[in-house]
Amino acid sequence: MTLRRLSIVMVSLAIGGCCLKGGTRKEPSYPSVGLGWNEQEVRGVHMLGSFVLKMGEVIENGNVQIKVIELAPSDPCAEPNSLVGTDRVRLRFIRKTDQKVLCEYTFMAGGSSTLLGGPCGEVAKESDVAGVYIKAINITDGWVYFELAK
Repeated sequence: MTLRRLSIVMVSLAIGGCCLKGGTRKEPSYPSVGLGWNEQEVRGVHMLGSFVLKMGEVIENGNVQIKVIELAPSDPCAEPNSLVGTDRVRLRFIRKTDQKVLCEYTFMAGGSSTLLGGPCGEVAKESDVAGVYIKAINITDGWVYFELAK
């Protein structure tokens, strides 16, 4: 009888797995720093500005528009700090003159990416934007806080 109960408990835990972690999402607070285009040197990096955008919103620097296409929540059952275990944002980079999509890329919260090569290399050629740092993503309120670097 004890073996049977133990088997039932083990099967229940296997079915539920890590998804029993569930619970309420812990969302970041809205940034309290100055937002917008603000060129400055920070620890040897030429920063272009800090921004908060919601789904569908756009910023531009004269040459390139940056648009939030998708906010994706992390999977509580995935390994932390993996692509699906971290909140993500998909940004679209559009050449302003002809509205050509130069690149779409998915960035992880807390991560930074260079735009100097790879699938988004054309963005750096068309504008001063060479790096993106995703500071925070708030899935519940639907915004992403990020910085752009030259």
